[in-house]
Amino acid sequence: MNVRFSSLALVSLIAAAACRAKPSGSAVEAAASAVDTTDCGFVAKAGHDKPDSLLSEYLKRDGDGEFTQSDDWRDEAMACPNHAPGWDGFTLISTYKYQRLAADADTARYLVSYTRMGMLEQDSAGFLFRADSAQERDTVILARTPYGWRIGDWDDEPHLLPAGAVKLPTLKESDRKLLQSLTPPGR
Repeated sequence: MNVRFSSLALVSLIAAAACRAKPSGSAVEAAASAVDTTDCGFVAKAGHDKPDSLLSEYLKRDGDGEFTQSDDWRDEAMACPNHAPGWDGFTLISTYKYQRLAADADTARYLVSYTRMGMLEQDSAGFLFRADSAQERDTVILARTPYGWRIGDWDDEPHLLPAGAVKLPTLKESDRKLLQSLTPPGR
């Protein structure tokens, strides 16, 4: 398991979490600058009030393929969206689940598990599927900020369910048909 959360970002978020009052006026700018000390692009906008609901929604949107390109919701969910890399490929999964490992008033740690089917990689013609089944597990840390809970520096590439992957505009047609056959009816 890898914990991908920079120490500086965690310290910044915990320091910002000390300000428990709802920010308003100049407090908004002060809190945003306290969090955004490393040019991380923190979005000073009210977010989730519960870590479980934030992670659940993030994983659903990820599986649906929403994070294969820039996404405002993802930026607002992340503690430091500017730290996220750009991805050249994606992971195709059949399932995901999460389990809370520990939590206190300002941080929550989860184990996220995926059943990987393979990889969606790019060539000059677009995306193609490469089978590579395995179980993946990763640890993610969420932190409370004055604007609600945020996901730490989790640079996990997008994990798409088959229904999300078939939406890729440049997916090889034979792979699109394969993925459509793996998509449950109604998705």
